[in-house]
Amino acid sequence: MKLISKVTGITFRVKENDEIKTLRPKNAEVMFKHIPFIHPTIPMYNDANAVQVWIGKLFIGYLPKGSAEREAVIGAMKSGEDVKGKVVDYSYAEYDTNLNVIDGTWNDNHKGYIGSIVIEINVTQTSAHYEIDGEKYNRATKISGLLNTMEFVLPEFLWKWMAEPSYELYAKKMDRVTKKGTAIHKSAEDYLKTGIIEEDTPVGVVNYCKDYGIEPIEIEGLVKSVWHKVAGRFDLFAKGLIKAKNVKSPTPPACDRRGNIIVDWKSGKTMKIQYMLQLAFYSKMKKADGFTIVFLGGKNKCGYSAVSFTKKDIDILYAVFVQLAKIGKTLSQYKQFKALDK
Repeated sequence: MKLISKVTGITFRVKENDEIKTLRPKNAEVMFKHIPFIHPTIPMYNDANAVQVWIGKLFIGYLPKGSAEREAVIGAMKSGEDVKGKVVDYSYAEYDTNLNVIDGTWNDNHKGYIGSIVIEINVTQTSAHYEIDGEKYNRATKISGLLNTMEFVLPEFLWKWMAEPSYELYAKKMDRVTKKGTAIHKSAEDYLKTGIIEEDTPVGVVNYCKDYGIEPIEIEGLVKSVWHKVAGRFDLFAKGLIKAKNVKSPTPPACDRRGNIIVDWKSGKTMKIQYMLQLAFYSKMKKADGFTIVFLGGKNKCGYSAVSFTKKDIDILYAVFVQLAKIGKTLSQYKQFKALDK
């Protein structure tokens, strides 16, 4: 599986190592080291699960704290995998005399010093769990996936059910789907953080945010249930509209209203019960007023279709999710259950 991630802390490394300043690392191989970060003066910044990113003998930064990419790398490394990756993009920026990035000076013309690096990570083994504060939490996606019987089928045989000529073609198709989804999420995240529309920014994301008056509160956040030992990552927690005319839930609101909502981006155009259960869990943990699933795979003029759910829907769906979590908690003790041991 290929994952895309930004490298954090590069500007700090620029201050500490002159060799990094003028790097031009396109396609350079990267390696990872799982080494705890200890802050010299502020204990709250300590990070026992820090993952360093290296290009040759140069330590260039870290995988983002709490990111799904970091969790995948840690899980693979614990399984004995020698995880590798490569640089797929980078940008330069101008710095002031104190070596702080000057706003608005990002460029692809190597003006100034390097300030941003995006990497592709190759992982063949991923964990079905998050490890948080030394404890294992089942992933929300795996819990909701218990309703999908295909989760229990070994990949080597799954292609037969997917009407593909061979496992190799099925694997390539799934790889393309994964890459597309990862690219869309990264582009959406960049737009929400900067407000800048780039060439690869999905038009559906821009139009949805405009139509629904989206005001981001938290992007790519991690939630957990200590009681049920389940954790997961949501795409967006924001203030936005729950539009009555667009709500297809069993309990639509009487009129348009604003509230705190969870938003999930989907590269396809098909609703699945797994999505609804997963989003209900995220919404319950964030005490959201509703959630919206935004499909970006259609061909309509606005570039998206959105399905919203209310607080009453969250309560109903979360009750189902809890029952699945209890089943998952039991099944996770048995390695022969493929759905919770990927």
